[in-house]
This record gives sequence, structure tokens and C-alpha cells, in this order.
Amino acid sequence: MIGKLIGQYLDRTAAEHLKAAREYVRTNTFPSGDFSWSPLSKAQNRLAKRAIDFYLSVTAAVALMPIILVMVPAVKITAKGPLLEKETRVGKDNQDLSIYKFRVTEPNESDVPASSPTRPKLNALGLIVAPYALDEIPQLWPVITGEMSMLGPRALPREILFKDTNPPTWEEHRHRIPPALGNICAILSGGKAIRSREEYTALETYYLGTWSASREMEFAFRGLLIVMSGRH
Repeated sequence: MIGKLIGQYLDRTAAEHLKAAREYVRTNTFPSGDFSWSPLSKAQNRLAKRAIDFYLSVTAAVALMPIILVMVPAVKITAKGPLLEKETRVGKDNQDLSIYKFRVTEPNESDVPASSPTRPKLNALGLIVAPYALDEIPQLWPVITGEMSMLGPRALPREILFKDTNPPTWEEHRHRIPPALGNICAILSGGKAIRSREEYTALETYYLGTWSASREMEFAFRGLLIVMSGRH
């Protein structure tokens, strides 16, 4: 019953967020070389976001320590190869960024390119933990150190970055801040798949343009509901 109510809340508010995002993009401009339209262009807001990132990531790391202690031997038992698998994504200032996850894919599947239409096949452990994002726990460390953020635009592989987007400067502006562990598009959409690149770019731009510390905490709680309900 509670899960159903959470799902209904996420779906209803997802439609509201998408409507607001489309209206925001339609009624504003986002010039190249100018990030002043985003509250995150101000040093005090970047500092506030960094403080929130640090607090949330440390809290999550401590809370998840029992799961980490179980995950490490479980991965070693169920998967061949190193404990962690690495992917190269685009990070802040358009620099390459290494993303690490617990290895929960079938042998050789971790080598499937991120641009491939076929997602890597999960092993038995992955089928259990991936819906709850537990394979992504190692990414808490770069959030703690400041290389990543807790919420925001997710780091994407360079080969699948969208072209001909609305707004046209979407790629430029999304890389002005550290990439996030929690994909803001998935959070705003209630954990459901984004249906088009127009929705993806609108939701990210809306997040950057309307950022506030209170909304960051609101979205963090929303992300927690999504993970707990297995919608990740």
C-alpha cells in the first residue's frame, strides 16, 4: 500500500516537473559563455551545494557501511575479475572522468561500450542490487572528495552526448559543475525512463536554472524514495 502511494506521488509530481521544465526552457535564454542564468554561477550557492554534497555522501557512506561489508565478498564470489569496473565519462569542464561500480555483470559484459544499445547483462547479484543502485556505492567517494556531486546532471559517455539540442548550449552548461551520482533527470521523472532527448535536456536545464539549497534537499529525499521503491 505504501509503495503504491509513493509510486502515485512520484508519477504525479514527475508530470508537474516536466511541464515546468518545458515552460522554463521555452521562456528563457541560455547564451554560450554565460552561466549567470543559473544560481550555481554564484560562489555562495556552489559552496552551499558542496556542503550538501559532503553531508549527504558522508551520511550515506556511514549508513551503508554494513551493506558495503556484505557487498565486497559477495562481488568476489559472484563475479570474475577486479572488484570494481570502470567506465570513462565526461566530467566537469569537459574533462574525462573515471566512474567506478561494483562488478555485478556477467563475464565480458562490463566491456560492452556505454554507447551500445544493449545494456550489460547483470549477474545474479546484479539483479538484486542494481534496482536499488547499490552497485554505485563506490561513487560516494568522489562525491566526498568533490570530484562528483550528489545530485545533478549525470556524467555521460562522450560518444552519446546529444547534438542539436534545445537549448543549443545544453552540453556546454551541464559540464560547468561536477557530474552527479544521482541523475537529476531520473529523480525528477520519478525513476521512469526519459522518453526523448528534449525531456532530458529540459529537465537538466530546469534544475540548473532553478537551483536552491531547499530544492536540493527536496530532490535528495525524492531520490531516496525512488531508490527505496526499486525504481532506479
